[in-house]
Amino acid sequence: MLVLDGPLHRIPFDVLVWDGQPLVKGAPLTLAPGLTLWAARGVRARAPTRGPVLAVGVDTFGGGELPSLPHAVAEARQIGEIYENARVVVGGSATKRRVLAGARDAVVLHFATHAVSDPHDPLRSRLYLSAANGSTADELTAHEIAEQPWGHLDLAVLSACRSADGYRSSTEGTLSLATAFLAAGAAAVIASRWEVEDRAANRLLVEFHREMERRGDPARALRSAKLRLLADPDPDMSAPRTWAGFELYSRSQG
Repeated sequence: MLVLDGPLHRIPFDVLVWDGQPLVKGAPLTLAPGLTLWAARGVRARAPTRGPVLAVGVDTFGGGELPSLPHAVAEARQIGEIYENARVVVGGSATKRRVLAGARDAVVLHFATHAVSDPHDPLRSRLYLSAANGSTADELTAHEIAEQPWGHLDLAVLSACRSADGYRSSTEGTLSLATAFLAAGAAAVIASRWEVEDRAANRLLVEFHREMERRGDPARALRSAKLRLLADPDPDMSAPRTWAGFELYSRSQG
């Protein structure tokens, strides 16, 4: 567990080299969201249980400025096939009301969609969902996330650009969509520090969930998924920009 401060939040530790090898080949890495949140809201570490899994995939966004995500729906459906007790909400069905209702008892929650991080107001960072009228994209803001009771949630996976990026506090590091989930009670969050390519995120995070179902340990499952991409002969998959941005954040204390 690393509790980061200041510019350390910007370092992708997995690609740092120790004894000739990137750190991702060593022990699994977990990051704390910030010392105050970690200390005040800390919980004992727990592996995700066999409870309900909700996988959300949004591929089109009402014809606005947001580009389509051709792999997002497939990503959610593939994850739904991995777990025995999974629900999948995709496309136009993935409205805010339906997603929040479906997430009420989920222990694992996966979003494959767009995100926007706000570097000035962390509560305005947002995930995009489908609008009920189908004409425009709807927003699930960090403020709304922080108001939800996520104490039942063992793990949230945010397969979205810059979902771990946001307002940089001088005392609490980066305040982001990931920290919104953690502050509201989620035990752990996987999110990305930077822009992610749709196909690569699909590959990494579907592999993560396969390992997660097998191992039950998110830190080891994420490390294993990253190592699989690192060993891929396709340079677009093995490049660190593809996998090193995703990190596991936890408020557990051992």
